[in-house]
Amino acid sequence: MSNRYLVVEDHPLFAEALLLILRANTAGTVVTHVRSIADAKAAIAASEPFDMILLDLRLPDSHGFGGLLELRNQYPRLPVVVVSAFSGAGVQDKAIVFGASAFIAKSASRDAFRRVLDQICAGDGQASAERGIVIETGVLLPATSQQRPLTGQQMRVLQAICNGLQNKQIATKLDIAETTVKAHVSEILRKLHVTSRTQAVLEVSKLEAAIATPAGPSPAATRSAFSEFV
Repeated sequence: MSNRYLVVEDHPLFAEALLLILRANTAGTVVTHVRSIADAKAAIAASEPFDMILLDLRLPDSHGFGGLLELRNQYPRLPVVVVSAFSGAGVQDKAIVFGASAFIAKSASRDAFRRVLDQICAGDGQASAERGIVIETGVLLPATSQQRPLTGQQMRVLQAICNGLQNKQIATKLDIAETTVKAHVSEILRKLHVTSRTQAVLEVSKLEAAIATPAGPSPAATRSAFSEFV
């Protein structure tokens, strides 16, 4: 059975490499490429169901984990794999907490990508949404206690906080008790290792704390992605 992938990546060089890897992985694989979160949502609405999203963390309309949070909230059954040049341990941990099924560093080799995809896709060819794993260079590592993902309701509450809503407004929007919202907020702060709502919002957009800011994929990442195609 073939797989349908949605690649959300605005860097042309790396997008081309990733598309080559995906199309070579399985006969009949269908790959759609878009460059923003808005375009990703449009593609999902217009297409047959995708099996997996491969998502960059830095896009024209999203920086940090905001795009991941938005996609996980809107499409909770669709696995999202983060593929990023920001590969510090803190970024990996947060990707899992914010709902990514896995993390792949852009410095990974073609074979590492293929091993990752083979292991995320179950025997029936369908991607698992509940793996809770981190992937560095093709090796699957169990999620640790520091990487416990937010639940679906916690992600919805966090997105509402990012949109500036207060507890009472969130309760009305999600049709839950205000005490339940407070409990979710407390658990969100605990999982993000912060002490305030403001810090939680900052964690959603923060990448630079874990690694120096690149303008795009690092030269090493690009060389790795293309090393077996040139």
